[in-house]
Amino acid sequence: MQTQVNLKGVVMPKLPSKPSLENLKNQARTKQHLEQISLSQAQFALARDYGFPSWTRLKVFVEAKITKQAKPAALTKELLEYAASDVALLGQKFAQMPLHEILSVRTHAIQTKTITALVDGLLLGCAHPEPRVRFDCAMALDHMADERCTPVLRQLLQDPIPRVRRAAIHSVSCEACKVTKLDSGEELTPILIDMALNDSSPRVRMTAIGALAQTCADARAKPVFEMALTMKIDSVFRKILTRALEEIKVTRQ
Repeated sequence: MQTQVNLKGVVMPKLPSKPSLENLKNQARTKQHLEQISLSQAQFALARDYGFPSWTRLKVFVEAKITKQAKPAALTKELLEYAASDVALLGQKFAQMPLHEILSVRTHAIQTKTITALVDGLLLGCAHPEPRVRFDCAMALDHMADERCTPVLRQLLQDPIPRVRRAAIHSVSCEACKVTKLDSGEELTPILIDMALNDSSPRVRMTAIGALAQTCADARAKPVFEMALTMKIDSVFRKILTRALEEIKVTRQ
């Protein structure tokens, strides 16, 4: 049995990472028989052993933990069903999920080796005739993408819908949100520079500038950053651009 030491220095048993309510009930029954006390007294004593003020508090904690641990499995199952039947619903479901749920699903899918099937569905969604579906699936790939996704996301950089292009820029260039860095294949920097300077959408141009500033210390991006600094931008973005220019100077030295 694992133990822990409380603030008073007392050694106490430690709940397992995946506690079982049935196991705790069995522990209470064993304590009841060994110590010749009532079941409620045994449950109370067991709860105190684990650092809880009552059996009810221990039970509520364990039930909440079990529910939390079961949710990624249930979500993954639901998403896999959408991936096999309706990629529009798959993208919509990902769009509605908070970040912590997306990350928990990713972890569960990797552990259960179902991540490939989820990515397969998202890749199909990136070719969907509805722009909303392409956008939702491209955004989901920011966290779920594997090495197969780069060509699809690069193709979406030419999508006729600006917000789809913006989603593709972020998902193909952002390294922070991924388990492993995407292999960009053909160099991405010239494409992002061209989009930063020439895309028809101001928001797409700013997204491309941001992607360059976050990931690029290439001297070819210097005119883009200098141009952006002449624009009306917030102080945070200005600091990012300034730092990017400083990194280019350091790289060239």
